[in-house]
Amino acid sequence: MPRRPLLSNASRKALFRIPTEPDELVRRYLLTPADHDPVCTRRRPENRLGLAVHVSLPRHPGQGWKESSPLPAELAAWLGEQLHVEPDVLQDHARRSNTRHEHHALALSHLGLTPFAADHMGIAADIAAKAAFSTDHGARIIEVLIAELRERRLVLPSINTLERLALKGRARARREAAMALHDALTEEQRDRLQALLANDAMIGQSRLTWLRGFPVSTSPASLHALLERLRYPRSLDLPEDLGQNLHPVRLARFAREGAVAPISSLNGFGHRRRIATLAARMSERCTCMRRFAPAFPEALEFNALEAGEELQAAIALLRDHNRSGRRKLPDDPPMPFPAKHWRS
Repeated sequence: MPRRPLLSNASRKALFRIPTEPDELVRRYLLTPADHDPVCTRRRPENRLGLAVHVSLPRHPGQGWKESSPLPAELAAWLGEQLHVEPDVLQDHARRSNTRHEHHALALSHLGLTPFAADHMGIAADIAAKAAFSTDHGARIIEVLIAELRERRLVLPSINTLERLALKGRARARREAAMALHDALTEEQRDRLQALLANDAMIGQSRLTWLRGFPVSTSPASLHALLERLRYPRSLDLPEDLGQNLHPVRLARFAREGAVAPISSLNGFGHRRRIATLAARMSERCTCMRRFAPAFPEALEFNALEAGEELQAAIALLRDHNRSGRRKLPDDPPMPFPAKHWRS
């Protein structure tokens, strides 16, 4: 089966199309006085125009002028207008391949660019992996890769090479993230996560399937079942700071995958990826309570005897902070319980 392209047709067009609109031609391909110096050393008009093309295309899209790539007539006309040369003469440019290679080398020297070579692949792969640390979006990884290669004054490789580098970098970022989550767990914690995929005789299904089956009715039994599912991940005793050394986007991808992947698919993952996916989902479930816990003080009315006034005051304070979005508590908040750790 052929590999699925990383970039959509729209993304390819946005990144690598040679523009034909007048405003874009002016913005991208206005020759500077410095550009005219090497161009005007060519005696023949076709070579002046050809060298101008070689100077223009490494700037955008970035790969230079390839014989296999058709040149828009609008670009030839715009460069010819600046050089006072008819664009039709371009068909006579570089009938000898040596002339084309000479002009290409002269243009790169003028622009201060270095051709992308095999020994640049490792640097480019590192750039792609770093970009993929914070995103899984292929186009975004390639955008960062292009920007960094240009910063290093390199001519861009082919689109297919950029895609391969981005895929390699993304795969590496995923492996390193999975390793970070996996290695942050003890063997006992990994075993507890692995057990989520096994059938539990007490409930007649795997614990992961049970966790995914959130009750939807409003009965007291359903509320109890919901809270039980929210409490269960805490019983796994995962590290409180699990995943904090990862970018939230990378962690969220593991969590989303764990939320929807069938049990059979999860069992087919490599060990590290499987444990990392389950760990990220369980960590995400532990924080789920915070997203809807503010609704409880709003939905329920709390009453207490005189001895519970401090507790009621504390609930009222939390309700007020939830409504206003404030995060800072007063210096002397109501303390319903005497234990010192409640203050922290």
